[in-house]
Amino acid sequence: MTKLQLSFDDCCSKQTLDDGPGREELLKQYIQLQLEVDRWREECIQLHSILAKQTEGLENVASINYGSHVHLINEVVELVLAFEAQKKINRQLEDELHQEKNKWQAEREQLQQGNEKLREENDNQHKLLPPRLTKSPLTQTEAFMQHEIIRVTSEKLVLQEKLDLAKEELSQCKNSLKLQTEVLKDAGSTIYTIEKVTKKGHDDIDIMVLWLSNTVRLLHNLKQYSGDKTFQTENTSLQNEQCLQNFDLTEYREVLSDTAVEIYQSLAGHIQEKIQPLVVPAILEHEEISGLTSQIASGKRGRAVLSSWDSEPFLGVQKSLDALLRELNYIYKIMGNHGVDPELTVQIFRQVFYFICAISMNNLLLRKDLCHWSKGMQIRYNLSHLEQWCRDMRLQYTDVPTTLQPIIQAAHLLQARKLDEDVQHVCNMCDKLSMLQATLLMDTKFMFPLRFPFNPSKIKLEDIEVPEVLNLPMLKKV
Repeated sequence: MTKLQLSFDDCCSKQTLDDGPGREELLKQYIQLQLEVDRWREECIQLHSILAKQTEGLENVASINYGSHVHLINEVVELVLAFEAQKKINRQLEDELHQEKNKWQAEREQLQQGNEKLREENDNQHKLLPPRLTKSPLTQTEAFMQHEIIRVTSEKLVLQEKLDLAKEELSQCKNSLKLQTEVLKDAGSTIYTIEKVTKKGHDDIDIMVLWLSNTVRLLHNLKQYSGDKTFQTENTSLQNEQCLQNFDLTEYREVLSDTAVEIYQSLAGHIQEKIQPLVVPAILEHEEISGLTSQIASGKRGRAVLSSWDSEPFLGVQKSLDALLRELNYIYKIMGNHGVDPELTVQIFRQVFYFICAISMNNLLLRKDLCHWSKGMQIRYNLSHLEQWCRDMRLQYTDVPTTLQPIIQAAHLLQARKLDEDVQHVCNMCDKLSMLQATLLMDTKFMFPLRFPFNPSKIKLEDIEVPEVLNLPMLKKV
């Protein structure tokens, strides 16, 4: 115990502290160490009592084996055990003292580093002051003024750092805003160019289909790389890294979607204008089943004003159905060549077939010469060609052929028997016909709601090579 205390006092005498708090901390540590020594003293007393008991036991054993020489054995054993126990205690005390010494030295070094840092800051602040203010203050006023100047200077340095950071952030924001403005300007210019081209070539199906496909694909790409997790389910990890992070083009996606709708409506209108002269001759007047028309009185044959076939005398009625099918094949081929989405292709032909049904129904209601069971057979036969065309184009399971149901059921109605007992059968057979359809004309201007189902591109940006012949220097691969 005395040796431990002398070692600790010698260690403390070799250390010097710069301030009072360090000395107080050392005293607290000394008191804690003293408490530990007291606890160890109690443990030593307990060990001595245990050794005494063991010694007494050994004496009993030795008295039996060694007789009068027992006291020598007891002394040797006691000395050995006491020596070993003392060595363990000393070693443990030395280890803990060494740990406390290292801890204290580390704290002292931290305090010295803090003092050194404060001294350097003080020296830097003194360098910023005029020479006359760095001299020893002569009065309390000068001392106060010097202290205030130092404080204000320090605050000025802090504010200057904040100002520099704010300027840097402002510069970054300006650059980001400039880049966003350029991107938005390019997007607006792209949309304007698309509208200009489509208005100029509105009567060219090839051009309209091309720009409809391009616009919808651009819309899909903006969604796919927008950063919205809803459109990232099929992306690779690299594609997700390539998504926009500082731009939100949601409003431009809406504008682009509206542009695609306008192109679609213009395309559908132009297709309707092109096939309108073919519908009545191909569906209502085309007679491929021989022997049926002779049963209709020639005086009852006529044509209502809705038929535009009178202005096309060079094309015979018997060739009109083939012409209509060729036109449908041409439109379908163009859409395939320009990569129109399958869902969009279905919607276009659904609209076209609705137009065919509406024109046919309206003319059928206004022409008495067509209201005959034999004409019903001819019309149904002609419509079967359109159904076969849907099967050839793999559209039979879509909504395209279902739009023909009103005219198909009207043809069935012409062929059905009209007796009182047949009323229920006729009603069941014509479930797609309503009272309004039987008495009023169908709206040929009706448009089905248009949707653009999301269709992500399988082409990766890093795999795209822009041909030099396109002369697009603004596009650079990174």
